[in-house]
Amino acid sequence: MNTVLITGTSSGFGYLTTLELLQSGATVYASMRELEKKNKEKAKKLEQVAQSLNGVLYLIDMDVTDEKSIRNVKSKIEENGHTIDVLINNAGLGCKGIMESFTTQQHKNIFEVNYFGVINVTNVFLPHLRSNKGRIINISSLSGRISGAFNGPYAASKFALEAYTTSLRAELIPLGLQVGVVEPGIFNTEMQQKFQTGSNEAVLESYGPVVEFMKAQDAAFAQMMMAGIPGPEMVSQTIGQLVSAEVLPQRTVVDYLVKDFVEKLNKAEDDVNLEIQQFLQSLATQQEA
Repeated sequence: MNTVLITGTSSGFGYLTTLELLQSGATVYASMRELEKKNKEKAKKLEQVAQSLNGVLYLIDMDVTDEKSIRNVKSKIEENGHTIDVLINNAGLGCKGIMESFTTQQHKNIFEVNYFGVINVTNVFLPHLRSNKGRIINISSLSGRISGAFNGPYAASKFALEAYTTSLRAELIPLGLQVGVVEPGIFNTEMQQKFQTGSNEAVLESYGPVVEFMKAQDAAFAQMMMAGIPGPEMVSQTIGQLVSAEVLPQRTVVDYLVKDFVEKLNKAEDDVNLEIQQFLQSLATQQEA
């Protein structure tokens, strides 16, 4: 059975995926911040539910923005006699608002978790993953493929994550590792209630009708949530399947509204990337000759 490290397990996709993996019999290192403080009750709940499942749960306190914290976790895992087979980079921050209302520091804060946090954790655990010929699953978003109004900083961080994952996949596949992203759409999770907003509220006065449109969009999404859209289990079940799938796709879209459109976009990009790689390989072959 796999030994899995998953980040951001206090709620949402991370929490549900932890349960999914435990039910399958995996050994799961589930990380969250402030295990004995802010997330103490959530950690207790996860432990209680895990007792009735088939796998083994290790709850760990880890901050993906703190490399020392990550290395301490790696040491603890090794002290337990384990190495990581599967890394699921799930921890993330969301946001909602007019681009101009977000300060540069707010942009940096979102990137610290959604992009640099993934790099921090991945780099620390790549020795395990190389040794085990494991796999890395990065939780992206449809916003990493299609960007629109009112989620600019979040989308930018997910676009960066997609580019990082594409490059990492190309470099690690020859070593026997598998790397891919999951691209969820809108689901009713706790993240929806914890979205950061732009701190420069004075700017909003100059956006009049745009702000009104944003509020109307928010109301429409809220109505969708109340209407009984598919639950976030749709995402956690997909991640669970990808952990044990023979082949990990580069991108897996999980959505109930625009999945077909995004998959067309992904295929078009993959086809162009393949042509470019074949062209570059031919140049390298000519150079060697």
